[in-house]
Amino acid sequence: MADIAVLGAGTFGASLAALLARASHRVRVWSALADEIKFLKTHGTHPKLPSLSFPADVLLTADIATACADASIILMAVPSPFVRATAERLRPFMGANLLIADVAKGIEPQTLLTMSEVIKDVLGEQARAVALSGPTHAEEVAEGMPTTIVAASSNPSDAEAVQALFDGTCIRVYTNPDPLGVELCGAMKNIIALAAGI
Repeated sequence: MADIAVLGAGTFGASLAALLARASHRVRVWSALADEIKFLKTHGTHPKLPSLSFPADVLLTADIATACADASIILMAVPSPFVRATAERLRPFMGANLLIADVAKGIEPQTLLTMSEVIKDVLGEQARAVALSGPTHAEEVAEGMPTTIVAASSNPSDAEAVQALFDGTCIRVYTNPDPLGVELCGAMKNIIALAAGI
């Protein structure tokens, strides 16, 4: 059992939080948007994921200190434009062994850094950042449909620690030692998907 802080209560963050809570992890969900947390608390679900229901023991909060207290793993699930600002807010809670798994896809326009590189740029190269990327959809995870994802880190034990979080869930996690390659492919996949849709 792990203590997990999910930073970001959008569709993917919410669906992963519920999934991990059902896998017997202790889960706290934070959003910078107080109204978003209020809705989740009031309705027990996400407005864009009507099939999702939060287990009763998931803590929902707009206070990042409450979310991160005693967390051993941070699941960064904010949109890519907000990864840097969220990492800045995370800085006071950084411990030596804190593991950060990021699910945002994209490249920061100003720096051309990937999201795990942005996290390390803010928190230092010693930050244990794992890129978590793959052909997953929030609505499929919310409904418990089988899917796959890749945990990528130059440190194999960090990727394996993230992989182990999802044991017994509908998500099969593969590990990869090339976070840059995985993140670039994740970002380009979205571009290709949009072009194919058009």
